[in-house]
Amino acid sequence: GHRNNVIDKIVFWGLCAVLVFVPLPLGSVEEWAVFVFEAATLALFLLYLGGQLFARRTAKSAARLPRFFKLALGVFLAFSFIQLIPLPAGLVRVLSPRTHAIFSGLVRDGIAAPSSWLTLSLSPSATLSELILILCYGVFGFLMLRTVRSRRQVEALVLVVLASAVFQAIYGMAETFSGSEHIFWLKKKYYLGCATGTYVNRNHFAGFLEMAFPLS
Repeated sequence: GHRNNVIDKIVFWGLCAVLVFVPLPLGSVEEWAVFVFEAATLALFLLYLGGQLFARRTAKSAARLPRFFKLALGVFLAFSFIQLIPLPAGLVRVLSPRTHAIFSGLVRDGIAAPSSWLTLSLSPSATLSELILILCYGVFGFLMLRTVRSRRQVEALVLVVLASAVFQAIYGMAETFSGSEHIFWLKKKYYLGCATGTYVNRNHFAGFLEMAFPLS
């Protein structure tokens, strides 16, 4: 109904705002910027789910995900979570001899305490962090597929991405040719003499432009 369409539009423009934000804080490589992306994506997803729950009460026409997609997602999640679950050391030795050898070396060198339970991941916290980020990427793409419903929205999305790319290009060139290279208020230390926009790494900057140019 009308209310669900309004929610979809809010989610759509929220996604556009996220796309504009992500390149700005040094390419979102800092943890706080990644957290903002994840929090915004999850908030938009919850808003979308709320709209879908309301729509299902008024109409029984909810689209379902393909079975193969559900299966692939299930395998991915299972493979990811099994790396985080403490397992008997003997089982870890069978499943991942290299991981067991590294843990044994850490114990031998006095860096880690002996334990009969180990995880397949050498750094469970880093694995969990990356898992959450990847899931947020997937949620972001899912929301795009579900909320971009008209040609006008597609054009708006393309214009948002192109406007962001044009800003990055102009800002990067302006800073490079100015002679006093900064990224906002921070003085550049790396890739001096090269346009990087609001990114630190010129390769990340080039990658963003390469993804945006085909849309033109």
